[in-house]
Amino acid sequence: MIDPLDDLVNQMLEDPPHSLLGASGMSRWVHCPGSFRLSQKAPPRRASVYAATGTLAHSFIEELIKESPDPRQGLALSPTIIGSTHQVESHQIIVDEDFVDGVNMMLDYVSQAAMNYSLLVTEMKVILDGYMDHPPPVKLFGRLDVGLLDPATHVAEIIDFKNGSGILVSPTDNDQLLYYAAGFLAYIKANLPSAKINRVRLTVVQPHARVSEKIRSWDIDVADVILWTWDVLNPAVEVCASDDAPLHTGPWCRFCPASIICPKLIEAAQAMAKKDFADHLLPDTPEALSEALDTALNAEAWISAIRSYAEEQIKAGVKVPHYAMEPTRPMRRWVDASMVEDTLTDLAIPRSLSHRFELRSPAQIEKALKGQNRAWGTLQAYVESASSGTKLVRSNTPDVLEEFE
Repeated sequence: MIDPLDDLVNQMLEDPPHSLLGASGMSRWVHCPGSFRLSQKAPPRRASVYAATGTLAHSFIEELIKESPDPRQGLALSPTIIGSTHQVESHQIIVDEDFVDGVNMMLDYVSQAAMNYSLLVTEMKVILDGYMDHPPPVKLFGRLDVGLLDPATHVAEIIDFKNGSGILVSPTDNDQLLYYAAGFLAYIKANLPSAKINRVRLTVVQPHARVSEKIRSWDIDVADVILWTWDVLNPAVEVCASDDAPLHTGPWCRFCPASIICPKLIEAAQAMAKKDFADHLLPDTPEALSEALDTALNAEAWISAIRSYAEEQIKAGVKVPHYAMEPTRPMRRWVDASMVEDTLTDLAIPRSLSHRFELRSPAQIEKALKGQNRAWGTLQAYVESASSGTKLVRSNTPDVLEEFE
């Protein structure tokens, strides 16, 4: 029987919803220590619709796991929810089939993985303060999506759900997942001292990633997780706590809460504005082109933050000279689909004129044929994974580049 450890989870200390030095933002503050203090001065930013959709997906996953008496018996979000609307912060999220399929990919993996473990926790707060040589400036904590543990085999697993598709997330040397792993190990040591763990599996479930391998795992020895806290986590927190913590621009600026007031990003935007394109239209070397692209990305991060802030201000009633919010291009839709169906029948309109039938996607048919391996195996010969196009991305991670090749 899977033990959800509810009593132990409820003993965790109450803290703010997010730590300023938490797991989800570590890819930013480990590279830009100055963003820690700067973010405390920044005005609050409204979550994007993508973040809100991810929040909704996580809430369904948590609810279904916690409500299940035994996740190993199967978990699934009912397709009857398709078409329903959910308010998340200031966004109205309409659940579609892709959303349900993505949530169910995570739930299905959790059900299968749970077969190999005896303990399961979900949305559990893990605290890492005990790894610090000195008291951190704020409490270090994060909430892991799913943690699994089997004392008999001395193995634990961290499963992290990523709803986005734009950025491919690799579990290999992933600071966010290592943060969760270290916190989970500290929790196990404090609450289950008899459970000796030798290895941790870090797993990313990213249903909408533009690669064929949606679920990716990486194994690491517990000793290496501990070394990571010494070599990466501890030094990074100490630098963040210093008064002269430096600011560094990079891809992490895109999600930084302080991007709107960051002097480094403002400098990048000003550099773009002042550049004399008449003297030199295009960079004449690959290195110069790379440098120009870095400048453009940093400027775009600041521009995006300014635009989002302006939208929030205008929606709040602030009058911004020469700017206003206007509706996007309207899309026609039926007010009541059932009434339309009845009216079409009354008018004797042929169904071929009002409905379109098309072959379902490979993912949909594979799901429908679950358990019929022979049938799906025959159909796989007609499946290909092809991108609809390409886009420019910045990445120094070899395994990410290989995924797209």
